[in-house]
Amino acid sequence: DVLITHTPPHGILDSCDVGLAQGQPMGDEELRKALRKLKPVLHTFGHVHRQRGVVADRSTVYVNAACADRGPDLPMRTAIVVDLDPGRLPHRPRPQGQG
Repeated sequence: DVLITHTPPHGILDSCDVGLAQGQPMGDEELRKALRKLKPVLHTFGHVHRQRGVVADRSTVYVNAACADRGPDLPMRTAIVVDLDPGRLPHRPRPQGQG
């Protein structure tokens, strides 16, 4: 399963880089709780532009795919490409009556 949101989960590629909140996580705590239950193979998001990157845990690859930096005159960053190999993805049976 793939999840795409605007906001990052709390504590994952979400550190504020300006002002009084510098270094503090800006992500959504409820989203982080939901991700612990859902365990998508891939979660991609943006919002926190300078924390762009990729990290993973046992179940999920997290991609902060923010492509803009601060200010309208700064160049756009290149895309992040994620290849998901179906042969290496965990098998997740669907609940009865779905798909």
